[in-house]
Amino acid sequence: MKPQEGRSWYPIPVEGPIHDLKVIVPTKDMKDDVPYEFRVTAENKHGKSQPSKASVPVTIANPIDFIKPLQDVVVTDVNQTPLAVLECELTRAPRTPVAWTKDTKPLVLRGPDTERVLMEELDDGRTQRLVFKDVIESDLGRYAIQAESISCSASLEMKVQPTLRLSQDFSSKLLMKAGTSNIIEVPFAASPKPKVTWTYGAVGDLVPSERPRFKTDTVSGLTSIALAKVKPEDEGLYQVTITNELGETTCTVELIVLDKPSVPRNPKISDNTGESVLFSWEEPQYPGHGEKPIEYVVEMRELPKQSQTPVLNTTELQTPIDNLLTDKSYVFSVAARNEMGQSDFVHTQPITTKLQYGKFRHDGYVGVVCFAYSVV
Repeated sequence: MKPQEGRSWYPIPVEGPIHDLKVIVPTKDMKDDVPYEFRVTAENKHGKSQPSKASVPVTIANPIDFIKPLQDVVVTDVNQTPLAVLECELTRAPRTPVAWTKDTKPLVLRGPDTERVLMEELDDGRTQRLVFKDVIESDLGRYAIQAESISCSASLEMKVQPTLRLSQDFSSKLLMKAGTSNIIEVPFAASPKPKVTWTYGAVGDLVPSERPRFKTDTVSGLTSIALAKVKPEDEGLYQVTITNELGETTCTVELIVLDKPSVPRNPKISDNTGESVLFSWEEPQYPGHGEKPIEYVVEMRELPKQSQTPVLNTTELQTPIDNLLTDKSYVFSVAARNEMGQSDFVHTQPITTKLQYGKFRHDGYVGVVCFAYSVV
């Protein structure tokens, strides 16, 4: 015998002379997928005949079978690496490409799935496996592999209580400029399919319970909220709660909106002496979150003039204003300012300063005292 493409003939490895018209040829030294030719020579005491013509080429048959078929896999720990492996072992490498299916349909990996799910061949093709670096809801189901004429199948399931899968750069605080947009994305693992709820609350709320005004969305393993053109009043806590029959988890993000302050509140005048007043106000409702303390810009206007006169800038919530003229009407104004800009001015009602005279008696003498008062 010899390989069809070979030149040298080799004797068949059998013991003793062959007297029958047939023989069983051992195949342990013959290679798979290689066609072999055979010929025969007759021999007696007078010598050997010429060899016969070569036989029709014969390829050794080596049936393929599973040493270890696919086994069902249930994922219970989302922190292991890889997350799941479907693996089978064959008696030999398939002569044709294997075919994977999921739920009876061809398994086709596209886009990011090609990095998340790997089809691998090991041991020269005798080991075939699917490696899941990550498992999402759409991965669950029944998988099968076809290797030549044989096939086997197994299921991939996941029973995991809701678990957050946040990246290392995920932050529980989000700073945004007023008018800008962003998306908070929270990846998670949970099976059976969970219920996902977003809520909103002010900073300090024990449990945010209001429905946020922004659109939320949940796909397999990822939930998000789209913060569109944020305003100062959108500041607060945004919490997502993920629940299934096995448990519950939450994730909270504090939104801080960077903006110019809102106007100072409740401006008022006190300690009116006729030539000076004490001007005070309260902090803005929305401070704007600048890096430096809020600065207050104080101005005043003498009526009936239309233009305002700068008085001073201060970080305090009150300031005395001196050198006023008696018997004059004034409007006092204050605005709040930070790195993002300045608020509108808020104004007092017109204030009139006058000196009111009265008499008093002391030790037999009559004196005169003047009183300052304001008219609103």
